[in-house]
Amino acid sequence: MTFTGQAAQPHGDAPSGGARVAEPVRPEYSGARLSLFLIALTRMIVTILTFGIGRFWMITRLRRYYWSSVVIDGAPLEYTGRAGEKLIGFLVAVVILAVYLLVVNLALAFVGLSWFQGNPLALQLPFLALLPLIFWARYRARRYILARTRWRGIRFGLAPGAWGYAARALFWWAATVLTLGFLYPLKQMMLARYTTDRSFYGDLRFEQRGGWGPLLLSWLWFWAPLALAVGLIASALAGFEFDRISGEREVFSFAAGIAGGPGLLILTAFWLVFAFIRHRVFSFRYLNSGKVLDGRASANVTLSVWSVIGIYVLAGLVIGIGVGLTALVFTVIGFGLLAAGPEPTDLFDVLGSGEIPALSGLIALAISGLVYLPVIAVFSALRHAFISHPLIAATAKTIRFHDLGAASRARQRRHDEQAEAGGFADALGADIGGAF
Repeated sequence: MTFTGQAAQPHGDAPSGGARVAEPVRPEYSGARLSLFLIALTRMIVTILTFGIGRFWMITRLRRYYWSSVVIDGAPLEYTGRAGEKLIGFLVAVVILAVYLLVVNLALAFVGLSWFQGNPLALQLPFLALLPLIFWARYRARRYILARTRWRGIRFGLAPGAWGYAARALFWWAATVLTLGFLYPLKQMMLARYTTDRSFYGDLRFEQRGGWGPLLLSWLWFWAPLALAVGLIASALAGFEFDRISGEREVFSFAAGIAGGPGLLILTAFWLVFAFIRHRVFSFRYLNSGKVLDGRASANVTLSVWSVIGIYVLAGLVIGIGVGLTALVFTVIGFGLLAAGPEPTDLFDVLGSGEIPALSGLIALAISGLVYLPVIAVFSALRHAFISHPLIAATAKTIRFHDLGAASRARQRRHDEQAEAGGFADALGADIGGAF
């Protein structure tokens, strides 16, 4: 079963006479699961051993591997970002954010905190003060990635506009929350249009086409079981009130059996998960099929929701087994090392004597670290090998580029320094999907 997104067609005038129409171009993806697993695993181990500093080299290495594995019309993508500039950008961002949070907390202490005494909202105000920066940082991170991506030697780019994006993201997210999620598709379309219309390949501009109507129809799949659940709960409450007044129990028993049955709750949960995944896949297809370069070059994406679900189901099984076995092995190793030390009776004597009261806590911490760190490394490696890799491969198989020759008119774009190099997104945990 495939839910087809907007089918983007070649733009421009039809060829005259017997002119041959260029065939759609399908990208090729040459990534290998084992190679990705080994790269992610070894780089994550280095990241752990360097207390997180190696993360920037890990991200850079993974991006270069992913980018170079995607070949479009005979030319691979290139990633030219450097780990050193990301590390410097991160350190600068940490200092600025620390000063910013200090100022915000002082302002709350001297101006507004007294207004919220005893209110849990006071504790959330520093986080709310970071929200505009999170959206701003996400736009900046996307701008950095595009500025460091090339195809056929021509750079991509994103025009300045991070604060405009942050203001729109705050507005549309607030509208989404206030409408209990109903305007989520409109939020998707408006933010995608803002970023796409400011994106470039060389000096050629992208444009986001389409409306939010198809996104809304897809989003209604998510709302259908919620409406049913509300109706059933309302009928159950009405039945309960009828039973209380009339003294009868049949209506209440029937309504409660429908509304409160565990089977219905389980089915509703499965439906919500399926509907959400379906909408994410549909919106990915629809929005990317609506992106047009220079009014002509476009793409048609037909990724199937079932292939995505299959990838996540397999990944869940493999990651669960892999992480579980890793935790088991290193737990056994930890207790083995403990057993190879002092005799248990001597150890218990020391713990009971009070001479080293923190020894038991240190031992527990050491064993926990010995288990936790390998689990994190294996999880990261398996996530790249069984989620990112198959998703890119499946997407590449279902994309067709139309009128790609229009991109040949692009001229080189001026180098975008981006001195901060996505550091704020790294510091705020808003780095738009790790390697991506």
